[in-house]
Amino acid sequence: MTVVVEEPVVRERRPNEVVVVDDDVEVADALETVFGTQGYRTAVFTRGREALVYVRDQVWPGLVLLDARIPDVDVNAFLEELGKIPPKRIPALLMSVETHFHESPAMRGQTVLRKPFDLNGLLNVVSSMIC
Repeated sequence: MTVVVEEPVVRERRPNEVVVVDDDVEVADALETVFGTQGYRTAVFTRGREALVYVRDQVWPGLVLLDARIPDVDVNAFLEELGKIPPKRIPALLMSVETHFHESPAMRGQTVLRKPFDLNGLLNVVSSMIC
């Protein structure tokens, strides 16, 4: 009998990387530009599932910046899955025009930035949350 041992996924630690998840390409591109001018690396995704795979398999980012209304995955499910990815403490910042969310365990204590937002305010929040 042959025993196959899977090697654990070794992700690159990038504390200065912000993973942006927004289906509005113009917003995502603008955020990438703003973060770039401040010295942050960015990875931009228009689909939540793609972003989760990236974070799970490739990179341990400093922060995930997530639009609360991405078309392919519910925000609660996204946050729940993100919480399962080691080290289980990747901070997430939600962007939303919504003022009320369905309360779920994944949403408790979640930081939400209301759209439209001030870029300086965004950068202050990001710098305080990034790990």
